[in-house]
Amino acid sequence: MEELFSQLQEKYLRTSTELGKAKEYEWKFKLEKEFDLNLENYRKEVEIDLVGKKNNIYYIFEIRHRNKPVGYKDVEEFLKKVDKSEFKNKMKKLFFISKAGFTDKAEKLMKEKKIEIFM
Repeated sequence: MEELFSQLQEKYLRTSTELGKAKEYEWKFKLEKEFDLNLENYRKEVEIDLVGKKNNIYYIFEIRHRNKPVGYKDVEEFLKKVDKSEFKNKMKKLFFISKAGFTDKAEKLMKEKKIEIFM
């Protein structure tokens, strides 16, 4: 039984990862059209879903496709990732995309930190 559960869990994680990549690509296509810029995954010091540059401003996107609203800690983690990246002291616009929306505390923090919600 444990082996079957382990196999099922592995398949779930693989499928979830593939879905995440597919959703990320879907958003990449939409956002490139919306903002007229090229976006790429950023996988250096930290992992950031999508980053693009236009007029010397970096556009940085975090994408969540879970069925759970983004919470305060999720927003804090996004801000920490950006602070650990090469974009820390660059001109930038931050965006958070969530399939299931945001908690009130998360929205308040995003407003304070000027993170835009993109739907």
